[in-house]
Amino acid sequence: MERGATIAAIATAPGRGGVAIVRVSGDRAFAIAEALAGKKPHVGRAVYARFTQRDWLDSGLVLAFAAPHSYTGEDVVEFHCHGGTVAPRRVLEACFALGARLARRGEFTERAFLNGKLDLEAAESVLDLINAKTDRAAAAALAGLDGEKKKRLRALYDDALALASEIEHALDIDEGELPDDFRPRLTAQLAALRARFADAARRAREARSCATARSSSWRGRRTRASRV
Repeated sequence: MERGATIAAIATAPGRGGVAIVRVSGDRAFAIAEALAGKKPHVGRAVYARFTQRDWLDSGLVLAFAAPHSYTGEDVVEFHCHGGTVAPRRVLEACFALGARLARRGEFTERAFLNGKLDLEAAESVLDLINAKTDRAAAAALAGLDGEKKKRLRALYDDALALASEIEHALDIDEGELPDDFRPRLTAQLAALRARFADAARRAREARSCATARSSSWRGRRTRASRV
């Protein structure tokens, strides 16, 4: 990551609409907001302003989030301007003129990951949620954002460790001291643990398959873009 660089991009989908959001993240975010809005941004409070740079560009809301309490972990400002193509483009170009550069695809989430705001699972889940086409896919992505996979693996590890400790203890005592149900209970626990490991392996294979598909999709988009 280019340390110290301030990045900006239109955060909403392109096309006609009532509102568009231009997001800025980095050391110069607040200075850019003050230059465009004519007033210092108020952290945690939406402020209405006219966006100007020599000429009147647009008007709308300014939202400011101070580091480290933002999505990226840096100072972040959002300009909520009118939708369409012209107004957000004008605001974005003004941000460039004031020292920001265009954010790469996924760079806001990349910075959130590098600054410790998201772990790798959550960062991947953000993209999965954006690309979700069904409620089931969205639910799976939200579970990733909530750290469900990490919780499941931790529980699996703890249960395996507890079972191993019980077996180790059984090896250190006389067989006659073991309860009558020890063997069938242990066998059932091992079978259940094995099934959970198999399910975790299946989920991991599916995740790798999705990651491969995402990577192929990105490469295809870059290739098509290079031909334009």
